[in-house]
Amino acid sequence: MTGPAESARLCALLAIAFALRCVAAWGVGEAGGLLFPDERSYDGLARGLVETGQFGEEGGRAAWPPLYPVFLALLYSVFGPQPMAMRLAQAFLGTATVWLAWRAARAAGGARAGFWGALLVALWPHGTAYAGLLLTETLATFLLMALLCLLSGASMRSSRSEAVGLVSGAVAGFLTLTRPSLVFLPIPLAFAWRARSGASVRSLACLALAYGMVVGAWVARNAAVVGAPVLTTKMGHDLYEGIGREADGGPIHDRVRWDRVGPGRTEVERNRGCRRSALADATSDPWRVLALVPVKWARFWNPFPNRSDWRRLAVAAGTAVPVLLWLPLALVAASARGGAAGGRSLFWIPALYLTAVHSVFLASIRYRLPAEVPLAVLAACALAGRPRQGA
Repeated sequence: MTGPAESARLCALLAIAFALRCVAAWGVGEAGGLLFPDERSYDGLARGLVETGQFGEEGGRAAWPPLYPVFLALLYSVFGPQPMAMRLAQAFLGTATVWLAWRAARAAGGARAGFWGALLVALWPHGTAYAGLLLTETLATFLLMALLCLLSGASMRSSRSEAVGLVSGAVAGFLTLTRPSLVFLPIPLAFAWRARSGASVRSLACLALAYGMVVGAWVARNAAVVGAPVLTTKMGHDLYEGIGREADGGPIHDRVRWDRVGPGRTEVERNRGCRRSALADATSDPWRVLALVPVKWARFWNPFPNRSDWRRLAVAAGTAVPVLLWLPLALVAASARGGAAGGRSLFWIPALYLTAVHSVFLASIRYRLPAEVPLAVLAACALAGRPRQGA
């Protein structure tokens, strides 16, 4: 139960969070609209859905994950093809993520931790800026925090645990259809949930069933449309950027002759060709691939933008907060003893998982963004200290 004072503080923080994200949405719009290639791709996919009812163009029907363009297309169909509608929707999603951070931190460390969690995420400069960009990070972060809140609850009766498993599986499926790199994340989260709450094997089966139904529907669609049961036809392309002969730890898309790396008439053939090239290059020189791992870790956890043209003071200060402030505090929270520390371990999994994934694929600070809010929850527990007696 929350008292009037706590509710008032939370409402004030939510209002501040929404205002900051609206300012970011307006600022990006004033700066010139769609700033990055991926933004233009998502915008084009959404417009195509509204105008033709088809996802993607010929030769690219299964390259991009579907949930974000579908969400964008729904807004375009209601408000017209205006990116500002999506930016405002993301301002709302970002504010909802603040509420989820408050809920998760409060459950893990008490009311004081809940306040700190909401405050840190409300003022989170890195995530606030992304609310103005037509990229998947805001939606993925919201879905990830919703999933963590579901799985970090206290021990439950068997019937309720099964219901949580079904809902969690569906949320995890939507998360994968937003960011395919998170396809295996539900596995460690599910086992951590079982260890944390004593969820039954039947509950895990419910989670797996719901997850499989959501993701399986998209895979089945791809099998019918492009002729292969794949999650994405960009995996081979992304794998080559990570471990191919020309890989350097960061994006190399503009420097690669893709018609030679992955030749083929269809997107499925090109995907297979890129994957074969990547694996052949990696097996021919495995030490080169291993030497890239620390380079990728440095890029992934770089407090400051990897691109020199983005190293302005305001940008660098915003990207530094989660690494230089939240991460050390999260380590303090991890050193705590007792049941609370065991429950907090769930919030480490996204950061560890994404670090492992981007030890193989190319690394960028953009890709760590969904894991930053779970770190804020842990930092909030450290700032709050031990819960007071009876809190």
